[in-house]
Amino acid sequence: SVGGAEGFGSSERWGRANHAPQNATLLLLGVLSYAPSFSTRDTLRRSFWRQRTWQDGIAWRFVIGATLPKGDNNRISLGYERAKFADIDTVDAEERPPLQAVKGLRWLLVQSRVPRVL
Repeated sequence: SVGGAEGFGSSERWGRANHAPQNATLLLLGVLSYAPSFSTRDTLRRSFWRQRTWQDGIAWRFVIGATLPKGDNNRISLGYERAKFADIDTVDAEERPPLQAVKGLRWLLVQSRVPRVL
């Protein structure tokens, strides 16, 4: 889980052990997420891991707006989460409800410009 060890007496894992194995990605899921929703992302991440989606060529990214709500604790925690799991994309968009659709569209535009190796 984010910010803690996975089991009693074990240490928190960092690096490649937390990243989903790579396969030729056929489908990239962009999951719109509110920046402070750490527990929701953790639950979804665990679900994706249990289903081993990468075996079917499915990858995921949590899409966060660059304009974060107030509070440095959210920024610091999000930085740790991004470094640990490497599945968070930040786009230049707002986090507030009426502008969440813009966040999704901007992420699609960014992903369309990323070169893919087949």
